[in-house]
Amino acid sequence: MKTVFLIAGFDLSNTASDEKYTALREGLSAKGYRVCPAPISWKRKTFKHYCAEFEAFYNENKSDYNIVAGNSFGAVVALLTAGLARPDEIFLCSLSPFFLGDKHFKPDSYFINYFGSRRINELRSTNFQIFADQINQSKIKTTITYGQREHTTSPPLVRRAKIASEKLTNSRLVELEGAGHSMSESIYTSELLKLF
Repeated sequence: MKTVFLIAGFDLSNTASDEKYTALREGLSAKGYRVCPAPISWKRKTFKHYCAEFEAFYNENKSDYNIVAGNSFGAVVALLTAGLARPDEIFLCSLSPFFLGDKHFKPDSYFINYFGSRRINELRSTNFQIFADQINQSKIKTTITYGQREHTTSPPLVRRAKIASEKLTNSRLVELEGAGHSMSESIYTSELLKLF
């Protein structure tokens, strides 16, 4: 059996079990996948805390073939946990571009106001290459996606996706036509499902 673990992006009140992800969950189920939405909230959690909780959830629910699909901050969790969890595949959907060395047009204070200083500072000190090396050593198949509209709304995210594709040897990079940022959006969902 193939299992897909879904990790939502940053939201203090919703998880991948929320109603807005129903179309994605049902679409994957219709393709024969067992779907396990991570029931973990971002409330009062940094990446370190979220990753620990996700690893426990993953180990309790993994099957013969496992795919971890994360969106935005959830894609960061998929990346950071892949080396230890060793799923068969990961999907990095609109991977947040806040790693060590990532550049933005807005100051970090802008993002800290929304995401919180501990989350941003923790990610800002994270070297992407260390985790890319772990994924490459484990030969984990990786799909990196971003929405076509993110060329306008978040050029640093598109740049990060392209860098990730260069650093991850067993990867494919896919621009989702007409899509925005969230895998809960209908266009993003329909385009993403084509890749499974």
